Order: sequence, then structure tokens, then C-alpha cells
Amino acid sequence: MRNGGLKAPDIECLDRSLKLKQFLRASKSSHVIASFQTYSSENLGYDKVIKQDYHKLSQDDWVLKVGQETINILSDHARSIVYGGVEIAKTSTIAINIVGSIYIPNYLRRKEKLLANCIFNKFKEEGLETLKDLTLELEVTRDRNRFKLLKFIESNFEPNLIEVAKDFNDDFNTELLTLTHIFLGNDTYVPVHDITVKQLQTLLKTALRKTSKTDFDSKLGISNFDPECIIKVRKQISNVKLRNIFYRLINNDFFTKSKMLKFRMTDSAECERCGAIESTKHLLWECPFSQAAWKNLNSILEEKKLGLDKIVTYENIFDFGGSACATLIKLKIINEFIQIERPKHLSESKIQALIKLLIITEKYIAIKNQKVEKFKERWKPFLVNQSR
Repeated sequence: MRNGGLKAPDIECLDRSLKLKQFLRASKSSHVIASFQTYSSENLGYDKVIKQDYHKLSQDDWVLKVGQETINILSDHARSIVYGGVEIAKTSTIAINIVGSIYIPNYLRRKEKLLANCIFNKFKEEGLETLKDLTLELEVTRDRNRFKLLKFIESNFEPNLIEVAKDFNDDFNTELLTLTHIFLGNDTYVPVHDITVKQLQTLLKTALRKTSKTDFDSKLGISNFDPECIIKVRKQISNVKLRNIFYRLINNDFFTKSKMLKFRMTDSAECERCGAIESTKHLLWECPFSQAAWKNLNSILEEKKLGLDKIVTYENIFDFGGSACATLIKLKIINEFIQIERPKHLSESKIQALIKLLIITEKYIAIKNQKVEKFKERWKPFLVNQSR
């Protein structure tokens, strides 16, 4: 899980990943299946088993067919983001090799660019086959009609792919007869035979648009929420109850009076403490009693030399970039705010008592998980005074 939600397997992605992995593994095996894949590929008109594009899919074997189809999906995905962006791709030897080696006839036929493919047949007879051949020919040709035909063929490719292919240099780059690497993103490439099923599943979820990214800023009514903190907080929190509070907080999942009135769970949307309409922001920040609680917590944090973790704005409630102990205390106080009977007087002494109970719970969890030293380091600002 990276941006919230469950890290659940997608059946289609798992199925494609397993079949593609089997297809790739068999392609370099001495098993009879390798001979079958070679025979089937040759019958389809392919000179190699592993290609970047398959305009025809095998009908002889389901694993082979799904493997070819999945490679098409991954090729399209990588090209749609131009192998990490034009600037990165133009400095990446692997990206230039892959893009420059795109076999034009297969690409055009798979994309059903029939007119372009028909026109390209003339150039194919002359020896032009790949995208780097096309870009080079466009640079050297002086025949106006020939140039127009080549430009028409070029128009069937993404402009960014053309830009990358133009950087193909025979002195530094290699024209690939087969697909050698799969692009994972973030300028990361994995040799096709080394990629794992897990990596394929993650990649296919993105390629097939089966993932969604939560707009936390819009959901929470703040700006600049850092989704990376989700991973950090998961590592910091062993307390299941507080972890649940964290996920409910970042998903705006608290039952405020406004929300309960909407679902007819209460007769009024008014805050029981001050009488204003109780929204999430009011519950956690705007209510005078919540403001007082945060002010009291800030005094304690200041005393413990944790001033950077103070809650001085509504946005600070959703800032989890500070110390682990401050994060846990903040979530503990939020847990108090959402009780059926909202707290009216969270004084410094009451917050101190909550912190002591929290430390006892955290110590128990640390002993159980054999992480006592980590516990001591995390709670050092509070344990030092306790020991005196």
C-alpha cells in the first residue's frame, strides 16, 4: 500500500503475470515447450519469440497468447510515459535501444494503421525497418515526395518516441532483435528474464489503470499532504487501535454530527461542546475546546524540546513528518476527540495522564515484539524525566 487502501492482488494482473513469466522462462529453456514457442512464433511471421510488438497473437497456446498480449500492454504503457520522460530517456542507453529498435511493420499493423503500413512496405523493401531507420532517413532524404511519405509514417508515432529515436547512435547504441528489458518506472529497467511475478503484478496494475490515487488535499480540505508519510506512519505504529485512527483521519472517516445528521443518526449537526456546526475541521481544530487541548499539548511538547511537532495550524494535524512519539500522542488525542462524549477539558495534567497510559501500552507492545531498545529511543524525551 502506498497511497492508502488495501494492497490486494488483482486476479487479471496475477493471471497475466504468471503466464508472461512462464512464457519468458520457457523461451530460454531447453524444454520442448521452447521449440513449440519458436515454431508458433515463426508461423505468425516473427523471427524471434520475444518481440516488442505482436500484431498477431498465437492461437495454439493460451499461455503464449496471453504472454504476447501482455508484452503489448507493457510496451504501450512504457511508451505512453516515454520510458520515464524524454529528458531521462534521451540519456538512457536502454531506452534509446528499445525505442530505436521498434519494428515499424509490427507496430503499424498492431495499431491498425493500415494505410501507413501499406505505404511503408515500399521502404521496407529498401531495408528500412526500425524507428531509428525512419528518423535517420528523414534527416538525409532530399526527395520532396519521399520526405512527405516518411513524415506521414512518422505521424503515426508519438512525437516523444521520435525524439528519443533520433538520439540512436550506431557507435553507442545497439539495435535489438528482441525485447531485452522491461521498464518499471522511475528510470528503472529489469532484464526480461529477471523480472519477478510480483514486479509484473505491480506494473500491470498501473498499465491497466487498476490503481487509483487518493486526492488527500481535496478530501481533507488542506494543501500539500505528503502521501509518503503513510509508509512512515505504518512503520512507527504497532498499536492497532491508533493505526486505525490514522487511516480514518487521512480518509476523513470520522462520524461528525454533520455526517450523522445526514444519515439520520442524530437530530442535530451542532457541536455538543460549543453549539457550532460540527464538521471534521470543527471537531479536530475549530472548536474552542479542541484549540485548548492542542495548546496544552504544545506546552508539553515545548517542555520536552519537541517544539517542531507542535500543532499550530489545522494542516499540522495531518503532518506526520516529525518524531514517532509526537505522532502517537497526536493520534491518541484525536482518538479522545471522536468519542461519543466529546472531551471538554483536556488539561495538561489529563494529557500527561494519557501520555503515561500510551507509554505503558507502547512498552508492552515493544516487549512482546522484542523491540525494547527501539521503544526507549522513540520515547526518550519522556522517559528521561520519568527516570529522575
